[in-house]
Amino acid sequence: MKPPEAESWLHETAALLIDAMDLAAKQQRRLDLHADSKTKDEYTALLARYERFTQAADK
Repeated sequence: MKPPEAESWLHETAALLIDAMDLAAKQQRRLDLHADSKTKDEYTALLARYERFTQAADK
């Protein structure tokens, strides 16, 4: 049987890993949007749309 501290540490570590993976995925999506954009204005518009979409999905 694991001590309670080890289980708590495991849960906290898993939560941090999930958060890091989520941030990495969001950053990769931003890079993809930048690569797909022809102009800075187009990138800004695509990024704003993506941010609104992700905020709505998080709620």
